[in-house]
Amino acid sequence: MILVYAITPIHVGAGRSVGIVDLPIQRDAIGYPVIFSSSFKGALKAYCGKDAINKDGRIDCPDLAKEESQSDKTKAEINPPNPEKLGVALCCCAFGSEPLGSSSETGILTLTDLIPFAVPVPAEKNVYLYLTSPYLLRKISDVLDAEVKSLDKYTKKANGSSSSVKDERLEFLKGFSELVSSILKALPQQHNTNIQGNLDTIVTISEEKKERIFVDNAFHRIKIDRQKIAEIDKKLKEETLNEKLREELENKLKVGKVLEALNNLGALTSNIEDKLIIIPDDDRYLFDKATLKVTRNRISLNTKTVAEGALWTEEYLPEGTIFVGGYLINDRVNNYCEYYKKQAKLNDIFQVVESLKEERFSNGEFYLSLGGKETIGKGLVKVRWW
Repeated sequence: MILVYAITPIHVGAGRSVGIVDLPIQRDAIGYPVIFSSSFKGALKAYCGKDAINKDGRIDCPDLAKEESQSDKTKAEINPPNPEKLGVALCCCAFGSEPLGSSSETGILTLTDLIPFAVPVPAEKNVYLYLTSPYLLRKISDVLDAEVKSLDKYTKKANGSSSSVKDERLEFLKGFSELVSSILKALPQQHNTNIQGNLDTIVTISEEKKERIFVDNAFHRIKIDRQKIAEIDKKLKEETLNEKLREELENKLKVGKVLEALNNLGALTSNIEDKLIIIPDDDRYLFDKATLKVTRNRISLNTKTVAEGALWTEEYLPEGTIFVGGYLINDRVNNYCEYYKKQAKLNDIFQVVESLKEERFSNGEFYLSLGGKETIGKGLVKVRWW
């Protein structure tokens, strides 16, 4: 699972438009904001191979045919593996070779689109709140389910190495899935403003009557009860429960760790459990109101006036936006992965992916430029990779 937090406004463009906004952001088929996986993968690949970019702007993947021309013994004794070359091979293992490279290899990582989990919007009393919708949560739920099943399948096939890392990732995935599921399950009761819930209810939704977003729009507030999570923890420690109920409560308990991760994601996400709101999918136009529209121009240095045709409007998702993405590990392993496994003396492909995060992506927490307008400070994001 991958969490992305926008430190500055993001413009991942969809090309030119004939509408009011000349350069709109990417949207899915329904009209909701999204960052397509191809854009995100390109940014990750560039970050991973930043020390091996050639004059054509592409990554120089190692020539494995040349590497294999010497015997293993000769290579080990005369020409031991170069750490930089191994690092580049790791990038090519994960994201595939370049189109014009010496070999054609598909990367082992399948990345999903980045789906907005919550978008900050101006609020009457709280300055800002975090907006989401049932549609976005269901999209995220599908991604999380696919990741959980993929990881379960792979863990059974693996030989037990890196089990603690796999368990940690699986725990977080199930916790986030439980959070999303709890919000969706609370939706049918959203018109009951006096929901108390039982011990197992950690999320309730109530109509907000005292505040507005965008000046005049009402909404429903998502309430995540940390006290209920603490009570579940106590119940698990003190009571004898059947296996099914214990598993359900343990998943709810994992929501606490997810909230902690979200709170620590960025300065704007602090106490996010008190700021989440949800609107019906029919009101998705509010996400359009949440985006920034910036009109820019290009000035002639001679006349100090706008150059002909150099006035345009760009669209951005605001700073503080939280995205959720997923990744799967393909069963088909390419030659770069086999080369890295052999040289690094690793046992399975999961260890290779963990090495990728540790060596090329700062142990899974790093900063990245995503989308356009990098030189004017746009598109700076923080990435947390589980």
